[in-house]
Amino acid sequence: MARKLDMVFDVYLLAANSAITCVDGVIGGAKEIFTDLIDILKYQGRLIVEKNTLKKRRPKVLEQLIQMFKALQANDWSEEEELGILNEVIWPLLQPESNEEETLEKSSTEQLPQQRTCYLAKIITLFNMWISLEKFTHWFFLKNSKGETVLDWVKSVFTGTSVAEEFRRKLFSSVCRFVLVNSEGKKERLSDEFVNSLLSQFESWFQQKGKCKGGGFADLPARLAALSVIIGISRNSEISEKIFFDNVIAYAARGQGEVQTNAVVALNRYLIR
Repeated sequence: MARKLDMVFDVYLLAANSAITCVDGVIGGAKEIFTDLIDILKYQGRLIVEKNTLKKRRPKVLEQLIQMFKALQANDWSEEEELGILNEVIWPLLQPESNEEETLEKSSTEQLPQQRTCYLAKIITLFNMWISLEKFTHWFFLKNSKGETVLDWVKSVFTGTSVAEEFRRKLFSSVCRFVLVNSEGKKERLSDEFVNSLLSQFESWFQQKGKCKGGGFADLPARLAALSVIIGISRNSEISEKIFFDNVIAYAARGQGEVQTNAVVALNRYLIR
C-alpha cells in the first residue's frame, strides 16, 4: 500500500507542477490537485500511525511534505486543510519512536543510523522553507488538536536530555532565523516558556568551545541578532550575566561587520531593559 501511495503522490505532484507551469491563472489550475495531494498525505500519516511504520516511512513522507509545500506555495490553504496536515501528518512525523530514547543519547548525528540522520535533516529543511516564505511562518504557531504548537516541540528539543547535539545545533540556527523573521512581520507573540528555553540554548552555546561555538561563522550574525530580539521581549533573564557579558563583549570587541554590530546591539539591549 505504501509503495502505491508513493507512486500516486508522484503522479499528482507531476500534474501539479505541470498545472503551475502551463496554466494561466496558476492557483486555479492547481487547486484541485492541491486538495488531492493533501488527502494523499493525510492518508500516509494515518497509515504510519495505524501500521506503526514511523521509523520506516518517516523520511519518505517528510520528503513528500516538503515537495508539496515547495510545488504549491502559491495556493491558499483553508484552516481545515492546515489543521488536517498538522494533526495527521506533521505531528505524527515529529514524534519519537517508542524505542528511540537509547538512540537519541548519541552525541552527534554522525553516530546515528543513516535513516534517522536523513529525517532529522528533512525536519530542518521543512522549517527553513517555512521561514523563507512569509506565508508559511504562521505554521510554527498553529495549534494541534491538543493545543500544542511546533514551537512547543522545538522547546522540548532544546530542553531534552537525549537529543543529538548536531541536530540541536542546526535547529538552534534555524530557530534564530525564525525569530528574526517573526520580529519583522506580524510579530506573533512568543510564549515565555519558549523564550526562556531559547535563552538557555544561547547560554549553552556560549559555553561551548571553539571559534564558532558549535556553529559556522555564517550563523553568527543571525544568532546575535536573534539574541537581541529575545532579550528585548524576555520578562525574566534565563541566562547568566557573567556568561552573557564575557561572550557578547568579546564579539563586540573582536568581531567584524555584522557580528560586531549585532553584538553591540545585543549588549545595549541587555543593559537598558
